Amino acid sequence: LALLVTSRFDIRADKIMALILFTGFIMVITVQIITSGLKPYHMLQPLNEQSHPVAVGSLGSVNVDADTEKFINDLQEARKTCNITQGMPFFGLYNIPGVALVLETVPVLTPWLNNQTQTEAILESGSPDILRKSVVAVKLNNEGGMPSLPKGLSSFPRYFNYCGDATYPFENQRIQIWRSSTDFGKR
Repeated sequence: LALLVTSRFDIRADKIMALILFTGFIMVITVQIITSGLKPYHMLQPLNEQSHPVAVGSLGSVNVDADTEKFINDLQEARKTCNITQGMPFFGLYNIPGVALVLETVPVLTPWLNNQTQTEAILESGSPDILRKSVVAVKLNNEGGMPSLPKGLSSFPRYFNYCGDATYPFENQRIQIWRSSTDFGKR
């Protein structure tokens, strides 16, 4: 790989700089793998246990551990339960962008809604009807209850249908999936 990297440059100084940058990149990756105990980011099991293939939307087949496979299967079951279709608007409360990938939904403006304030800003800047056709995923707090919700979701879960839940093995994060109902906003 080092030869391939350096062969793209004609000037010796450029080749040396490319080799230094490439070597630094490889060293950082190696250190991260070793210091993580061979565990991928936010996964409980080491790399050699990521052997269960699951389909994750446009990513295709991905190998994960058994607990993560159950998490993905539970999300896909929630998707079927509420007939969540590909491309539906998605709000992930809070910091759960990977759920949108599994559900094959599209985060509204950003996949990283980390808190109530960010979510309120997104709801205020978006179309007033966006919630009428959205999927909302909620990471429950440590006690198993709803986190603080923005004003724009003050009536939640009214006008939403519960689709199911899944527990992400990393830190035992319980996530509920909801889809707006057809009578959203009707009196």
